[in-house]
Amino acid sequence: MLLEARLAVPPSMYRIASVRRGHTVVLEDVIRGGTVEVHDRSLSESTGTDMCLSGRVFQAGAFRFFTIMGPALHCMQIPQAVSELEKEGLELTDEGLKEGAHLFGRLWRWADSQGRRAVAPPNLTNTDGEPILLHAAAFSVSDEAALRSALARRPDVEADEDGDKWTWSIEGGRGAVTLGDRTHLGMLNLIGDEIVLDVNSAARFRRARAWLEKIPGVAFKSVRTRDFLREDPAERPLDERISPPRSPDPTPEMAKVLQEHLRRQYLRWLDESIPALGGLTPREACKTGEGRKNVEILIRTIPNPMGSPMLDMESIKKELLSALGLGTSE
Repeated sequence: MLLEARLAVPPSMYRIASVRRGHTVVLEDVIRGGTVEVHDRSLSESTGTDMCLSGRVFQAGAFRFFTIMGPALHCMQIPQAVSELEKEGLELTDEGLKEGAHLFGRLWRWADSQGRRAVAPPNLTNTDGEPILLHAAAFSVSDEAALRSALARRPDVEADEDGDKWTWSIEGGRGAVTLGDRTHLGMLNLIGDEIVLDVNSAARFRRARAWLEKIPGVAFKSVRTRDFLREDPAERPLDERISPPRSPDPTPEMAKVLQEHLRRQYLRWLDESIPALGGLTPREACKTGEGRKNVEILIRTIPNPMGSPMLDMESIKKELLSALGLGTSE
């Protein structure tokens, strides 16, 4: 009975949407759509959200079971993995998935090749398109009153409640498109007779240094730079190696703001050129059947950018699918 139930359903790729430890796992079918809850104690205790598995979900009596047919992948690998299967001849229809079930086994070899491939560090940039390079610069302060007065007069600098820290930001800017009304540029911290500037690019350091040195009594002392992507982890500060910093969950208020920013960002994404879609926008790609399927997979495998359960990515994905007229069968 179990064998017949398993062979009666097509295999697919599933994103782990949620986990109830020791009990069940909710899987989202990223190829065919819809979600299903399976009873698998061992799987629920050994996996996490945003991972993807290939396999079959089948029902026997009141229970649903899952059989794995391929390696565990991160959801961001799924569009490329599906493309590899299509190159092998897999058709993304129910009948095609059944007939090509054996092709899922080839993902083990593909995943192994991905793991062995040397990957160059990504080129990360800030919101101005400048390469990320952390700068911590120290400036001596001989006239604290003149410093505070000069900072108070600047429209792009805002003091915190304690008065010893300032945020350097500008109205609008490229960063404001996704991060709110202002673009954050850097932080200033008064420590004794020094003010420390923290920025994330060489260009921002030069800009800030130029106006800081014009303030009476402020003189440049030194600067340290860090490139997290290319530095040796063994050379990082001891406190980071012993206890890496963990980003706290956002407050409910902050989560609400982030949720709305993400929603607006992804709605704009529908009309942006996407390399994975051959340079087409998601809206343009949806004009063909193949494009619609590719866009559905891309949307269903969008990870939670912060990993926080307080952000409801599922509602954003449903809105994206609905905006494109794509199915959201449950």
